[in-house]
Amino acid sequence: MKFITIIIAALILGTFSVTPPAQATTKVPEFSVTALNGSTKTIDIKDFRGKVVLVVFWATWCPPCMQEVPSLISLQKEFAPKGFSVIGLSVNQDGTSAVNRVIHQTGMNYPVAIATDKITHDFGGIIGIPTAFIIDRDGNVVKRYTGWTSHKVIARDLKQVLK
Repeated sequence: MKFITIIIAALILGTFSVTPPAQATTKVPEFSVTALNGSTKTIDIKDFRGKVVLVVFWATWCPPCMQEVPSLISLQKEFAPKGFSVIGLSVNQDGTSAVNRVIHQTGMNYPVAIATDKITHDFGGIIGIPTAFIIDRDGNVVKRYTGWTSHKVIARDLKQVLK
C-alpha cells in the first residue's frame, strides 16, 4: 500500500510540476541550392538572415502539397513587405521538369529548388510531406508543421514571429 501511495504521489507531482520544460533553440541548417524558377540563381539560407522564412518541403505528386500552394503564394504576397519569404524545397526525385511545370502553372512567387538528401537529413528527416518550418530573423527554427496546415494557422503564427 505504501508503494502505491508513493507512485501516485510521484505521478501527481510530475503532472502538476510548475517548472516549464527546457526549450532548446534549433538553428536552421545551412544550405545552398540552385533555384528553379529564376527568382534567384541560388537559394542560400544565409541570404535570408534578418528575414522570417517559411521553408516548405513538398512534391508535385502530393495532393496536400498542391493544395497548400495557393496559400503559400498568398502568404508571400501578404508578408514579403514585412521581411518574409517562403522557400519551397521539392522532394521530387524524377528531375526538375515536373517541378518547373508546376511552378509555371501555379505562378509560384517564391524561390523553389530541389531538396538534397543532406538538406532533408539536416532538417531532422522529412518523413511526410508537406512539412514546413518557420525560421525567425535570427535563424532559429521556431515552428514545425507536419502535414497540410491551413492558411489561417500559418498566417497567425507568422504574424507573431514578424512582430
